[in-house]
Amino acid sequence: MTRIPTSLLISWIVNALVAIAVWLVIPGSKLEDNTFKALAHRMAGSPVEISGAGSHADPWQMSFRSNPAGGNNMPGTVILKDNHENIFQSSPHSPIDMAVIFKNLQRLGTKHLACSVLLSWEEPDPIALTALEGTLLDFESVVLAAPVTRGPTMEAMPANFRRASIALEKLSGDPSSIPVVNRVSIPSIIHGGENAMAGFEVIDSEPAAEHLHLMARWDDRVIFSFPVIATLRQLGLNPDDLKIEVGSHLQLGLAGPCIPIDEFGRIAIESLSVSPKTDLSAIELIDAEVGDSKLPDLKQVILCDLRSHADVAKRDFNRLIPSCMEKLLQGQGISEQLTFKRLGSSVELPLLLVLALALSFAGLLGRVKMSMICLLVLGGCSTATWLGLQNEQWLPILATLVIVATAWACSIIPTLGRKRTTTSMPRLDRLKFDALEEAKDPYEDQDYALAPKELGLESRHESD
Repeated sequence: MTRIPTSLLISWIVNALVAIAVWLVIPGSKLEDNTFKALAHRMAGSPVEISGAGSHADPWQMSFRSNPAGGNNMPGTVILKDNHENIFQSSPHSPIDMAVIFKNLQRLGTKHLACSVLLSWEEPDPIALTALEGTLLDFESVVLAAPVTRGPTMEAMPANFRRASIALEKLSGDPSSIPVVNRVSIPSIIHGGENAMAGFEVIDSEPAAEHLHLMARWDDRVIFSFPVIATLRQLGLNPDDLKIEVGSHLQLGLAGPCIPIDEFGRIAIESLSVSPKTDLSAIELIDAEVGDSKLPDLKQVILCDLRSHADVAKRDFNRLIPSCMEKLLQGQGISEQLTFKRLGSSVELPLLLVLALALSFAGLLGRVKMSMICLLVLGGCSTATWLGLQNEQWLPILATLVIVATAWACSIIPTLGRKRTTTSMPRLDRLKFDALEEAKDPYEDQDYALAPKELGLESRHESD
């Protein structure tokens, strides 16, 4: 029967006792409270409110506060009016006119453009259309608008809409009341290049509603209205950063502004203004000079279409865009609350004991290998803790750190007590050189005459 090493037994007992002790003491302690708050603030990237004790019975809860100053981050607003003064080539504006407007914006420093003007014409000039598409590619990002509807047959989702959509399963709540669409109402509309995303302006298949629709279902994806996508780009976020609970709220980012929505995906705010505050018109861009102190910040611009040739629904939508974006950026004080539960007692303690046993066996491999194993365990623990936070799970990180430190100490303490032996030359006077000693004849001290005679040998004397 194999005998268990005494060092392994002692290490296992010590590590197991430490594991049980930290499992009982650390949850709810001030040390773990400070650790969780530090990690939570780092994960959220903005002020959060934390409640709870961090125990199994009372887990931590983290609430994200909306940014009350978000409305001050509105992009520059440019409006496109009727061409009464015949400054542009045609009325309504032709592709070459729109290309000139985009070029003027780029000249004045615009990097990110959100354009609600429908870029669609019947039998356009191919050269002008090519010039327009080229100017769109010169922006770092572009958000375009297009009406959508529900038809008898489904069409493939355009690439710019797909880039601005999310999977249906990412929504929380019941999405069955969200409007269903399956095509763009205008088939000849320009969709832009790889730098373009799109949001819908109106849903033609839905009756007119008092509140704006912010989302719609297209097959197994969810698309969003133009103001939502434009606001995301303003904040430097992607559609995947949206946190949505149907019938409750829509939040821009993990700790961003949040607004209420109803079960139909519509904004549940009564005070949207139809008289947008605008910075300047598209005509004023022609004579504007770079560096003019009277110009607003035009790095990010939203271009709204207020021309009279559009139908009433589209004109009303364009009038609501600045106000809707302001509400999205400011939020309404609603925030998402996350609950970080611990592993069950029947899981957490056995895991710590198994870790203690594994590290006890690792201590038999020597100091160097044990140190490497401890570093690997710490790295895995850090990764697991971060992934757990992303999935609203709080793992016993501090208990693991204490167990690893204890196991490492148990592996090196026995080696510290051993005295190192030094090799020294023995004293010469204590050495016995048997090979140099003369071998004595056992018969040397005996008288030759009295020596025993062997049989068959004749004994003679010198005198004979």
